[in-house]
Amino acid sequence: MDTKSHVLQLVLMGIFAVSFGMVAGVDTECTAVFSMQGVTGNISFMQSAQSGTVSIVAHLNGLKTGKEYGWEVRQFPTNFDIANRCSDLDIGNMLPNGGNLSDSHGFLTPSNQASASYSDSSLHLFGKDSITGRTLRLSATDGTHTVCATIQPTGIVKTVMVRLPGPVGGTIYFREDTSNTRAGVAIYADLFFTDSTSAPSTASYLKIHSNAVAADLTESKSMSERCAALGDVYNPGGVTGTCSSSDHSSCMAGDLQGKFGTVGIGLTKSSQKTFVTDTNLALSGSSSVIGKSLAVYSASDAIIACANIVEVVPKNVSATFSMSGMKGSVRFMQNSPLDPTTVTVNFQNLQNLAGGWHVHAYPLVPKMFADDFQCSGKDVGGHWNPFGIDPSTSPSAGTGTNDEYEVGDLSGKYGSLANMASLMAAVYIDYNLPLFGPNSIIGRSIVIHENMPGSPRWVCANIDYPAETITAKVTFKYPVIGEIIMRQEKNKPLTDTSIFAKLGYANGMTGSSGHNFHVHQTKVSEDFMADTGRCMSAKAHFNPYDSYMQGNYATECSENNPLRCELGDLSGKHTTLSIGDSSGGFTHAFFTDILLPLSGPHSVIGLSVVIHVGAGRLACGDIYEVKPMVAEVTSWSAGGPTGTFTFTQNSMFDMTEVSINMANLGANAGGYHVHVLPVPDGMNSPCSSKGVQGHFNPYNITVANSPAAGTGTNDEYEVGDMSGKYGMMNTMNSMAMVKEDNNLPLFGPQSIVGRSIVIHKSDSSGSRWVCGNITAKTGTKVVAIATFDAGVLHGYIKMHQMTYTDGSFSDTTIEMDLKYANGTQTTNDHNWHVHESKVGSDGTVALDKRCKSVGPHYNPYRVNTTGSYSSDCSFSNPLRCEMGDISGKQGQYDIGSGRVLFNDIDLPLHGKFSVIGRSITVHTENGGGGRLACADIVEVKAPTPSPNTDNTVSGAVTYKWNLAVMLLCLVVMCWNI
Repeated sequence: MDTKSHVLQLVLMGIFAVSFGMVAGVDTECTAVFSMQGVTGNISFMQSAQSGTVSIVAHLNGLKTGKEYGWEVRQFPTNFDIANRCSDLDIGNMLPNGGNLSDSHGFLTPSNQASASYSDSSLHLFGKDSITGRTLRLSATDGTHTVCATIQPTGIVKTVMVRLPGPVGGTIYFREDTSNTRAGVAIYADLFFTDSTSAPSTASYLKIHSNAVAADLTESKSMSERCAALGDVYNPGGVTGTCSSSDHSSCMAGDLQGKFGTVGIGLTKSSQKTFVTDTNLALSGSSSVIGKSLAVYSASDAIIACANIVEVVPKNVSATFSMSGMKGSVRFMQNSPLDPTTVTVNFQNLQNLAGGWHVHAYPLVPKMFADDFQCSGKDVGGHWNPFGIDPSTSPSAGTGTNDEYEVGDLSGKYGSLANMASLMAAVYIDYNLPLFGPNSIIGRSIVIHENMPGSPRWVCANIDYPAETITAKVTFKYPVIGEIIMRQEKNKPLTDTSIFAKLGYANGMTGSSGHNFHVHQTKVSEDFMADTGRCMSAKAHFNPYDSYMQGNYATECSENNPLRCELGDLSGKHTTLSIGDSSGGFTHAFFTDILLPLSGPHSVIGLSVVIHVGAGRLACGDIYEVKPMVAEVTSWSAGGPTGTFTFTQNSMFDMTEVSINMANLGANAGGYHVHVLPVPDGMNSPCSSKGVQGHFNPYNITVANSPAAGTGTNDEYEVGDMSGKYGMMNTMNSMAMVKEDNNLPLFGPQSIVGRSIVIHKSDSSGSRWVCGNITAKTGTKVVAIATFDAGVLHGYIKMHQMTYTDGSFSDTTIEMDLKYANGTQTTNDHNWHVHESKVGSDGTVALDKRCKSVGPHYNPYRVNTTGSYSSDCSFSNPLRCEMGDISGKQGQYDIGSGRVLFNDIDLPLHGKFSVIGRSITVHTENGGGGRLACADIVEVKAPTPSPNTDNTVSGAVTYKWNLAVMLLCLVVMCWNI
């Protein structure tokens, strides 16, 4: 059966189930839905009253011809996020009372699989003996074919969770059918000791308490204090009687010991699991246990572990396409780790070009050059395939079950896009596409391939996050260069965190692998480049839950058992890192961590990451929060229109939100664009080509080839052509609009920050009407200038940067305008660098002696400049450059050519490595080494900014320049402030 037919079958069976319930008076219904090893369909269980007989209806396809299948109810739910899903270790033993359905009803065979009905008086869908939430396993009697599925309510299931960090670790899930709360709450626990020394326990027990565990939410507490203030056992009903395991209504809601007795705690994950059903526990309403705490007690009645009970919020994410004329989205929704993922597809303008489509391992990175292809293998990697499926063994597209394909092989599971012009409102149910846990697809990407020999990649998009995120970044400078970027939902420290690493060497070394990496306890001091004792200032691994490091830690801490690991042991929880060579051959890695908080008392922001080589420390860097970049145009040249353009980008991986609120357009406006340069002061026609140049077009789009305004995809227009992407202002008196743009960066070398917007008139010539500067609005602005006002060159190099209260800072915007003192000569290809020292008295002496006082290039990170440096250091690989090698990072300058603007990711105006107080030297033409002119880099002081800084969007910074600075403007040809 193909996938579309299978989905239709599920929908029809759902309708049948509802109809059956309405007609026959079914009180509750549960279904085991199969999509495994070629078997599809379901087996439904229906019960009309709590004491009634259970009706069983089977609708299956794919049982092997000539085989008989035993069927039995197993203890635990099926975990679809592992490779061996039906093993005894994972789904437990057969239920002793009524679990052997083969004995009760005979074997299942291909002849009776399509439609078979049974009645069973031993099974229950209500109460403490309910089979709801457990596994139904089908096994060929000869042992050659086994499939399994969880028996789930047909309605919406609410899930809450407890995640214990230690000294008892593990997870406990609570699940409730919201349409039938009388059926009880299923509780599934997998607990183990994290100290490698305790013996397995069958004498411990659980209780729910009234207060939350503050140590996970608001307060940093030691493990010995963690469970000190949990309050009384939770008792919203005020029960005072004796608790009975046979009558939960006589028990306090939180008295799990009275209801179920003791709980097993193993030595390792999955070695002691428990499944029970509680008929006196609420997950919603005024008596809900959400926000309370669960405590683990020892046999001596002491609390030995505790954690908060938190709701598992369903995850809804999407990948939004706008590339090569194709638009659309893929939406993913998963209610909990125990539920399947619903996939909804809307693709437009496929142009009959598309073929296969897959989730790929890594996210798209920002484009640098016109010929960069963001969907390439070197950027987004191969298909996401955590279970190592051999695609050559998978069935043809759309004919198999979910588990027979790579996790990321969407076309394999749902069918190819070949010969389609569009695919609208297509819905698929996928049991092999997690949004939770270590194999999550969130933060990765989707690539659609062309339907032609070789299946070249065509278009791609990132899979976004369920809610607003916090982004943190570690930047490595020596001897490793690159970044580790962490992302987590904002103010939700118990949700998953994605980790993306992109690493190489800066010192000419060849690539290497097998590097452990960890979060360490403190920020790094000056020893991050030390030849001996490197990175020792970072101290030990971050281990706030006191994970026991002796015994069998090295084998017990693993990607399959991350709660046994130190919180900071990233290689233990995932795997080791590889590091690329110096030529830009960066390696990539992407992980999803279930316990790596970026907020709360155990946040890793403000700590550091150390990369090891063996037991030694190779490289390290501090973890800083990436502040969302907000930039605005609020002030316009004289002419009539008023209002704002506001741009917001949370990180380099996110789309830019563009909010336009303009008034007084008078039906005169037409196009509106980002232009290359900021608006100059003192010019009669500031919006002219001489003033702001043309549209910002770093990828050399041919405008004549762009589609009509508002009809194409973002990449078909110049970066700055907003009216092309969003539609013209023609005939409008005002405009209020919000758009998402994946081709308008606020981070990195191609950022629009510091440039300008021009609004054109709607006349026949599209004449320029008004213009305004795009100004960063978050943080505190630092401005520095190198003024060339003596000797052979006149002009300036001005730098702007936003700094933040935690010591981090934004990219630096550089505006440059130099010409010869005689004002007529033009020379090309001048290198220009920041040098270590200020200019002495040799700034205007003979050329062979000029500017020697400034010393060598500023190279605080000891970048190796021998060997292949001249080719390795580039616009797209700026961390491979000396910090001061601006021409290596941005390009050479032609003196006398006028103003230019750059955005530099590694030119700080703040902190220990600030370039302020140093100097800039411009070298002789045609890449010559002679020193033509030099000038000191001086900070331009400004008043204290408003109190709203860092992440506060409304925190505008107003500069009131004094008379001395105004005079300086005149000296340097009225440079724009």
